Amino acid sequence: MVDEKENTADPEIWVLAERQGKKWQSVTLELLDDAAVLAKRAKWQVAVFVFAKPMDVTDKDCEELAAHGANHVYLMENDDFCEPNGPQKYWAVLENFFVGAKPRLLLAPSTPLWVECVSWLMARWDGTVVSDGVSFKLSPDGDLSVTRYAWRGEAQMTLSLGKDHPWCVCLRPDVAGVGKGNSRAKAEITRRQELSDNNEGVNVKEVFSPDPGDIDLLEADRIVAGGRGLNGAEGFQLLEGLANQLEAGVGATRVAVDLGWVPYSRQIGQTGKAVKPRLYIALGISGASQHVDGMSGSEVIIAINNDPNAHIFKLCHLGFVGEAEPIMQALMKALDPKLESSELVAASKGK
Repeated sequence: MVDEKENTADPEIWVLAERQGKKWQSVTLELLDDAAVLAKRAKWQVAVFVFAKPMDVTDKDCEELAAHGANHVYLMENDDFCEPNGPQKYWAVLENFFVGAKPRLLLAPSTPLWVECVSWLMARWDGTVVSDGVSFKLSPDGDLSVTRYAWRGEAQMTLSLGKDHPWCVCLRPDVAGVGKGNSRAKAEITRRQELSDNNEGVNVKEVFSPDPGDIDLLEADRIVAGGRGLNGAEGFQLLEGLANQLEAGVGATRVAVDLGWVPYSRQIGQTGKAVKPRLYIALGISGASQHVDGMSGSEVIIAINNDPNAHIFKLCHLGFVGEAEPIMQALMKALDPKLESSELVAASKGK
């Protein structure tokens, strides 16, 4: 057990929660499950901070957080929260919430917003931040051991953080898995109406989706790739429209590159890039070994091909037999019901 007298911060774990629609992001529950294990061993408390619009999060929503280990849920409410915001709006709230107090361990999703937010906080608290975390545990002498990804996810490394400073671990989503939880567990709930800070140095006015042609394939969480079955550069115009909706990178087979439909920087395979995204959509790709060697490590593979005997169907998790173009149009329409048919036709013609 950690000797509280040796800690420079209050023996408490803070978890920054994320929601998508009406559900908690899986990484939030993963963080809580891990926090509960550590808290039980060290006899610490787990507090969850939720940034939301007034009354968007109900007491029943908080019960799920309690089931996964939260002792106290703080609902920080403001009409500006969950809008395009910079990190300053959030870290300022946390810094001012407990004047003079700070957690022993701060846990957050390893996303650009939260990594930047906690970096601001830890700089003020003289703490240590580890991003791209995989797991963490408390050592017998009170240090924190953290395992994280390195070398673009090709390797892992373990760091030891001394107990003289507060810690922060940003955990990658979907690496630990979500436990069952204890439905009988309860948590104290506190609602706070936070005032807007109009004196921020940086104000985010709008968030733009990245150009799918510019996303680095080695960093992309989602990739939409095309092959010979797209029948030309026009097919890739439609593919780019789908990739834009998914905020995904655009990939291609060697054949598509050799035919001049897309630049070499988009090539995936033995003579291109080896990628491991969370989602890989293969459109008009037969599944030749040259290409498969560069994408077989993807977490989820969805294949669309008009040949039912295509090799790609032997390694995909979900497959559709059919022409790529109408299936892409149907997907785009499902993702954006307001999309006009004329826009889909124009996209397919490269206009």
